[in-house]
Amino acid sequence: MICGAVALIVLTSCGPKSAAVLSPSPSASAMPVASPSTSPSRTNSTIAMLYQPVYARTGGPIHYVTIRNQTLTDRVVVQSTSGLLETSTAKYAVVMMPRPQPVSYLDGQQLGVIDLGTGVLRVIDTGPGESLGGLISPDQTRVLINQQTGITATLLIVDLSSGATTPLAVDALRLAYPIRWTRDGIIFGSASGVLKLDPQTLAVTRIDMDFQVSSASPMGIYGAGLKQVNPTDPRCSDGIFVDTLDWTAIASAARLSPAGSIVSPPNGALNIVDVADDGSVVYEQGRCNAGAAFSSLDSGLYYFSQGWSTQQFIAGNDYWSGTLLSNSVAVLNRQTADATGRPTGVELDLVKLCTSEGCQPAVTTIASGDASVHGYVFSVVRQAVKSGPGADSGSQG
Repeated sequence: MICGAVALIVLTSCGPKSAAVLSPSPSASAMPVASPSTSPSRTNSTIAMLYQPVYARTGGPIHYVTIRNQTLTDRVVVQSTSGLLETSTAKYAVVMMPRPQPVSYLDGQQLGVIDLGTGVLRVIDTGPGESLGGLISPDQTRVLINQQTGITATLLIVDLSSGATTPLAVDALRLAYPIRWTRDGIIFGSASGVLKLDPQTLAVTRIDMDFQVSSASPMGIYGAGLKQVNPTDPRCSDGIFVDTLDWTAIASAARLSPAGSIVSPPNGALNIVDVADDGSVVYEQGRCNAGAAFSSLDSGLYYFSQGWSTQQFIAGNDYWSGTLLSNSVAVLNRQTADATGRPTGVELDLVKLCTSEGCQPAVTTIASGDASVHGYVFSVVRQAVKSGPGADSGSQG
């Protein structure tokens, strides 16, 4: 086991730091979820995911929910924890825990791992500072985190079973940020391109882009990002760009052509929610402060697929984040507010997205809360989705 060191501070311990039983609950509830009559097509699917409501100072219970062919089953696996869900595997929930007694003002949240079968929490000592992020390895045995102390940051791979930590000291990644861990390597974004790290050899491959990549598809096939054009208003964007991450072409010295913008509204403020392995994108569109008038009817949530963008929801006071699954299905986090901007409630939804004008997305509400709930954090454990008449199976993610 290699103990992680941050800057010049020597760690005095490695591995598991403490354990506590969080009393998993066997209680579960199931209820049928009716598909709206406006649903564009029947979606038979199995989605398994963890979610947790977030309150002002802490997180609520962690739930395990499955949605199988329009039937939702929800059970609480952890009644209470001071940590917030970051990511998960089929066996573990990865949470970020507040330190009970910080050694210095630089010490923030630390890594915690909850066994979903027993409810046992282990707080893993990753050294001084604050643990940030969390990417699960394809074999679901490790997690990549960023251990930050002031202006110094160290990438650490943590074994979820043993708690062993391995630092990744790669100078080429100093100004990059991790996006996705795929079977071919760990993908990082930067201001001028995208990089892939081989976690075994530490070799780095780079693709230069003319936009800043902020999202990569699950298998690392596509990268998506924005190009900012107005330095006085960073919300203003030249458009959303999507390009294939063709690492084979890079290895053979072939040059990639610049990516074209898939959408570029005038005076638009854009936000990428997620990109899928077929190049489809869920994104939010609004207005930035600069330039001419922007129609409020054009604001909202959009789905780009097969060369077309289709508006899913017209924006009122809704703010979106989420994950795009296969076959135009997404898990979306929505916050609503009144006319003054004060939050009135939150909702976590499974949405079958529209692929043609005039249809309405089919929404299955997973969880909802009032203004005391600031939002939901969630992690998809497994998915199998197939759409269309008579659909009954799909591919597992």
